[in-house]
Amino acid sequence: MDRNTRLGDFTAKDGKAAGSNRFGLSIVMAPHSVERLGVRRTVVAALASVIALTLAVLSWNVLAAGGWTLWEALMMLSVVVNAPWIGLTAATGLAGLAIRLCVPNPSTHVFPSLRRTGSEVHDRTLLALCVRLEDMDTILPSSGRLLRELRTRHGDRFVLGILSDTPHGRAAEMEAEAVAAFAAQFPDGAVRYRRRVDNAGFKQVI
Repeated sequence: MDRNTRLGDFTAKDGKAAGSNRFGLSIVMAPHSVERLGVRRTVVAALASVIALTLAVLSWNVLAAGGWTLWEALMMLSVVVNAPWIGLTAATGLAGLAIRLCVPNPSTHVFPSLRRTGSEVHDRTLLALCVRLEDMDTILPSSGRLLRELRTRHGDRFVLGILSDTPHGRAAEMEAEAVAAFAAQFPDGAVRYRRRVDNAGFKQVI
């Protein structure tokens, strides 16, 4: 954070200006199992190596017939340099094709986290909304609907953070007033507002 940045929890009680409390969220990590990927990685690495080596050997047999020329040597060098990446690409494609054709549920096989039946969210998440000289009456309603729906399902696990780069002046005051009225619709701490006091380094297109 910039040293000139002020952080605050903005609710209806805060009035027109952002507060001076630190802007922080405590993260509560849910216990989860860590899948061991050693076998998968070993198989893919072995397959990629076999494909790369096969490509190099075949290229050698083709180009070496009848002796070497400068151009054939350059072609062989190019094949050797690119063989690992070609092998990895081919191995990834073959692995994906095998999963697609042989596994009943490919999505959960690739992303084991999708196997979880519970939909409860344990982590706290900040929804960052970046603004600068915006029409708050236009952007706040949709953000409010999203925040309200998320908090209805998951309680206080979601917080909306409005990060402002609006320069000091009447526009900033109107912005703060709009955020204050918006935050009054939610419990304390659900909407947080932060505006840079000094934004002289902002790159503005004229």
